[in-house]
Amino acid sequence: MEKLSRPKVGIGIYVLSEKHPGCILLGQRKGDVFGTTKYGLPGGHLEFGEEWLECACRETLEETGLSLVSAAIATVSNVVDQASKSHYIEITVVGYTVGEPMNLEPDKCTGWMWTAWSDLPKPDKLFEPINQLLKLGFNPFDIPMDEFLELKMEPGKTNAECGEDSDIISSGEPSPKKVKTQNEGETNSVDANINKDRSSEATLYRAMFKDINRYLKSKKSCNISPENITSGINNHNDSNSHRPGVGVGAIVTDPIHHPGCVLMGVRKNKMGLGLYAPPGGHLEYSEDWVECAQRELVEECNIKLSNPRFVQVVNATELEKNYHYVTLYIQGELDESFRKEPENLEPEKCEGWEWISWDNFPPHERLFRPMQCLRDLKYDPIANIQTPHGPE
Repeated sequence: MEKLSRPKVGIGIYVLSEKHPGCILLGQRKGDVFGTTKYGLPGGHLEFGEEWLECACRETLEETGLSLVSAAIATVSNVVDQASKSHYIEITVVGYTVGEPMNLEPDKCTGWMWTAWSDLPKPDKLFEPINQLLKLGFNPFDIPMDEFLELKMEPGKTNAECGEDSDIISSGEPSPKKVKTQNEGETNSVDANINKDRSSEATLYRAMFKDINRYLKSKKSCNISPENITSGINNHNDSNSHRPGVGVGAIVTDPIHHPGCVLMGVRKNKMGLGLYAPPGGHLEYSEDWVECAQRELVEECNIKLSNPRFVQVVNATELEKNYHYVTLYIQGELDESFRKEPENLEPEKCEGWEWISWDNFPPHERLFRPMQCLRDLKYDPIANIQTPHGPE
């Protein structure tokens, strides 16, 4: 039986410009690529060691010649295409730029166009990650400006070369303001009433990414210069065989018998030896995040979650240890109808499972890197416990 490759991480960038209010930058994909002929965003693979915003800046510069002057992490989605056997975790970034785009990768894109958000192409003409977010009610213009991180970048040389009033793409033809794909009188692909039933999920996503953007702004570590990005392009081009992995961590609570605690174990693996981590493991091809969390819990602890839900995602890197994983956290309460306490089914990988108070947690240096990142975000799983009557 063919073993399909595990998911990769992609970054998609909604590029906005004050010169083109209400528009995003779209390009029609071409060539032997996932989603060919569909209209998509600038973006590409997250490379080993990259921060999400660093990747967004690099991909935007590589593909369009534009520099992002401010950006925010917006959301994440699980994109599986069975036809091409592709599976991506798509991190969505929204960023502002100045200047006008050029088509620097004409073998992959027919050209870049400022496209009105109110007049997007129909869903069957859009790249699947965009469609998934539209179904969630996502709108890049809804992100508050105080979440955007100023990148302290001067516009790239290609921006300046285009000129302040230029609409030129690499072919020398004027870049159209929007893509015309609908017949007159057709309903627009973005409708204010289309996703009312998903509004609560969209609100949850915005809350968690607000925490990420707040943390990034507190670090003040994203002073990315065009020179650094340009010099890093060649380095990233050499790293295709060693891209970040994707993991799922399970945050298990038991508010009745172990109030204020989460389930943790001390790792015996070479990576993270002696460090505390929750149950979890690799996300496999085509797996849903919750499905992965439940599978790992049964394999490692012989337990299951009730009311499992996605609560956070982190970009965990330790370059000196050759480690880079994007970890998605699923939280839920212990399903006592399945089993009341965990057992250690993989003693070669874990010393044992124990309930640890979130308020009296092991010190930062005793935590596996993804859990360090979750703690850095100030996420509180105890405040996020849900009972049959709602949050506690």
